[in-house]
Amino acid sequence: MSDRELDQFERDVPMDPRDLEPEQEGLTGRTSLVILYGAFILMPANLYLLLVAGQSLITPIHFIALILWVEMCKFSRKPLTTAEAFIVYSVSGVAAGQIIFYLYAIHPAYFRRAEIATTAFKTLKVVPWKDVPPEAWLPVSGLMGAGKSLLLQQMGAAQRVYESLLGATKAVPFSELAPTWWAPPKHVVDATPHSFLHAEWLVPIGIGILVWICHVMADVSLGIVCRELFVKGERLPFPFAHPTADACIALTQERPDFRRIFTITGLLGTIWGLIIYWPVAVGKKIVNYPIPWADFNAKIHTVGWLRGANAGIATDILAFTGGFIVPFRVICSMLIGGIAIQVVGNVIAVETGVFRRFVSGMSIRTTLLNQVPVWMSVFIGGMVAAGLLQILGRPKEMINTFRGLGSSGRAAREVGGINIFVLLILFFGSVVGAVAIFKVLIPTFPIWYIAPFALIWSFVFSLIDARAIGTTGFRVDPPYVRQALIIGAHKTGADVGHGVWFAPWPIALGASGWTQNFKICDLVRCKASSFIKAALIATPVGMLANFIFIEIFWRIADIPSATYPYADTILPIFAQNLCIWMTTTTPVMNPDPTYSAASIFKITWMFYAFGAFFIIYLANRVYAASRVGRKELLSLIGLAVGMAVPLPFSVSLFVGGVLAILIRRRWGKEWFDRYRNVMVAGLVVGEGIVIGICAAIAALKNSLVAIPY
Repeated sequence: MSDRELDQFERDVPMDPRDLEPEQEGLTGRTSLVILYGAFILMPANLYLLLVAGQSLITPIHFIALILWVEMCKFSRKPLTTAEAFIVYSVSGVAAGQIIFYLYAIHPAYFRRAEIATTAFKTLKVVPWKDVPPEAWLPVSGLMGAGKSLLLQQMGAAQRVYESLLGATKAVPFSELAPTWWAPPKHVVDATPHSFLHAEWLVPIGIGILVWICHVMADVSLGIVCRELFVKGERLPFPFAHPTADACIALTQERPDFRRIFTITGLLGTIWGLIIYWPVAVGKKIVNYPIPWADFNAKIHTVGWLRGANAGIATDILAFTGGFIVPFRVICSMLIGGIAIQVVGNVIAVETGVFRRFVSGMSIRTTLLNQVPVWMSVFIGGMVAAGLLQILGRPKEMINTFRGLGSSGRAAREVGGINIFVLLILFFGSVVGAVAIFKVLIPTFPIWYIAPFALIWSFVFSLIDARAIGTTGFRVDPPYVRQALIIGAHKTGADVGHGVWFAPWPIALGASGWTQNFKICDLVRCKASSFIKAALIATPVGMLANFIFIEIFWRIADIPSATYPYADTILPIFAQNLCIWMTTTTPVMNPDPTYSAASIFKITWMFYAFGAFFIIYLANRVYAASRVGRKELLSLIGLAVGMAVPLPFSVSLFVGGVLAILIRRRWGKEWFDRYRNVMVAGLVVGEGIVIGICAAIAALKNSLVAIPY
C-alpha cells in the first residue's frame, strides 16, 4: 500500500467511536464451550476436506460457530457481546484448524516408505561388513580389482583387515537417512492398522510439542510488542481486520437482510456439496471422479501442440468463492503464473526435450510430480524475488519499524501489564530454547551459524512482517531461507549432517498473526488478554482432537490412498521436494540425471527468473506512477504462487473472480461489498455441512470390517 493509499484509507476510516468504550472480557463460560465444539465437532469435516480436496473449512467454521452461538444465546435473553462474538469466531477456527499431526506425523510416516525416497534417491554409506547383506555389496576399485564384487568367500582371512580399515559400502535410500526422532522405523509405519499408539512415536511427537511451545511463547511475546508499536502507536489500518470486526458486530445485531442472503446461499452450497461429495460417501469409486479437480489432460494431449500442458478445474466450492475475496489483480496474476509454467512452459519443455519424464496422457497429479525437477530453479528465483522486492521496495516502512521500536521504551513501558523488556527477554529466551533443541538433535551443525541467524531473523523479519500486514494486509514471506542457510553452511565445509533437513526449524515468524488479531480485539473492544487465554487453551485441545481424528482417518484407509485423493497428490510431491533438497548436501547414487543436483538447481535459471520478476516489478512501479494506472498491474506474490499451485485451483479462482465482477455490476458495488462475506459464508457453510455428513458416512462405512468368526 502506497503512502497515498494509506492516507486515503485513514481518511476513509476515521477514529472509531468505540475506541472510547471500555474493553470487555470475551472469554466467558458460554464462549469457552466453543473450543470443544470446534475441536470435536467441526474438525473432522475440515480434516476430511483437506485430505480429499486440499481445501480448508476454517472460513465457514468461523461463521458456523458464530451464527450458532448468536442464535443460542438469544434464547437466554442475554445476547452475545461483540467481544464474546470475536472470541467465538476466532477460537472456533483455532480449535478446528490444528493439523499438527497431519504435517508432523503423517508426512514423516509417508516419507519413510515413499517410493521415490526408497528407490529414486540413494547414497553410499560405510558400514561394518557384518551389517551388509551380500546382495547390497558394491564393487570397490583397488581392493579386489575394479568391477569385482566383494564376496564373503573371496575375502577369507583378509576380511578382518579390510573391516578395520574401511568397512564396506552399502546403498542407502534417502528414506533411511531420516532420523528416528523425526519418523519411526519403517516397520512401525507399515504396520496395519496404522496407529500412533506405539512407543516409537513418543519421541517425534514430544519433540514437536516442545518446539511448538517455544514458538508460541516467542510469537505471543513479540506479538504484544508489535501491538504496542503498530496498533497502539502508529495506529496502522490493518485492512483485513475490519471485515472480521464488522462481521462480529453485524451478527450480534438484528440484520434480517444478512440472514436472508445467508440462507439462500447456504442452500446453494448444500446442493453443490451433494453433487460433488455425496456419490463418494455412498460408494462411488474415487478413480476418475472429479475430486479435487476435473482432469482434462488426457483429452488435450491428443492435440500435438499441447503435449505437456495441464488443464483442469477444481470442483470444490471454496476454490470458486475465493474469487469473491481475493483481489482480482492477484487472481489474474496467479492464473498467468500458472499458465506460464504449467501450460506454455511444459509444452516448450516437452518439445525441447527438457521434460524427459513426460508421457502423453499423463494426469495432472503425475505431471505436477514430474515437472518439479524441471522448474525448481524457476520456482526458487521467482519466490525469492517476490519476497525480497516487497521488502526492499518499501525502505520507509523498514526505517519506521526500527525507529518505532527504538522510541517505544519510554512511551510504552508497560504492554498488557507486562514490561516490554520482559516480553523481549521472553521472546529471545524462547528462540534460544528452540535453538538448543535444534543443536541437541543436530550436534554437528555449527552453533555460530544457526544461533545468530535464528535470533536476528526471527526478530527483524517478524517486525517487518507485522508492519506489512498492518499497511497492506498481506504477509511478506521470503521462501527457501532454511534451505539457503543449510546449503550455505555446507559450502563452508561444515558437517551439516543428514538430519538437518528433518530438524524442527528454530525460527519464530508468527507474531504478525497475533498482531492482526490484537487489532481486531481493539475494534470490537475485547481485552487482548481474553484472546490470548482463549487461543492458548484452544490450541492444545485442538491438537488432541487432531491426534484422535488423524488416527481414525489413518485407520480407515492409508494416507495417502485413493480414499484421500488430494493427499495422494501432494504427499509424493512433498517427498520428492525433500529428496531434491537433500541432494545439495548428500552425495547421490542415482543413474537418472533428472534428479541430479546440477540439473535441478540451475543458477542461471534462478537469475533469469529473478530478472524477469524484477522487470515486472519495475514495470509495475512505472505503471502505478503514471496517470493511467493507480495501482500496480500485476502481483508478484500472485505470479510466484500461481507458478507452484496446481493450475485447476487458479482456474476456479478466476471463474469465481469473474462471477464476483458480474454480481457487482448487476447489483452494484455497495451491495456487493456489503454482502459478499455473507454470500461466501453461506456457500461454504452449506457445503461444509454436507462434507461433515459425508465424512461421517464414509467413516462408518469404511470402519465396518468382517469379523473372522
